[in-house]
Amino acid sequence: MSVCSTTTSVEAEVKSDNSQEGEELDSGNGDEADSDELNLEIADDEIIKISLSKIVRESDDVFGDSIDVEFMVDNKLDKLITVQARQVSADNLMVDETILIMSQDISAGKSAKAKLEMIELDGYDFPTLEEILELDLLVIDGGTFEDIKSYPVSVELK
Repeated sequence: MSVCSTTTSVEAEVKSDNSQEGEELDSGNGDEADSDELNLEIADDEIIKISLSKIVRESDDVFGDSIDVEFMVDNKLDKLITVQARQVSADNLMVDETILIMSQDISAGKSAKAKLEMIELDGYDFPTLEEILELDLLVIDGGTFEDIKSYPVSVELK
């Protein structure tokens, strides 16, 4: 099975769900979170529908910084699929796969929130993600583990 590719480029003006621009949410224990609600359609074809829901930046005194990129994924196929993130870059710098986590199984005809997590680890550069996020979302057959299709994503943050 060959891998098909289409480029999806989305320009987004990032808006925080906070009441004041630039304000960070504070849980009172030294942990902070900032969420950018986006709700942008990435792909919609006979295989899958993907929307970028939000980007959440968190700062934790114990566990360090993290960035979660949340997608809503609808599986239109009659079989199990897995969605993974590959070749992730933030602000034109590649992000080391060691600090990335994203692999979401989705049953036939079901939907799921797929979360790309970038976590701060000693010895690895943590992305700032201020201007542009680029990655490939790879859809894999859950039974044969063959690639079904890759969806390049480019999101400009303003």
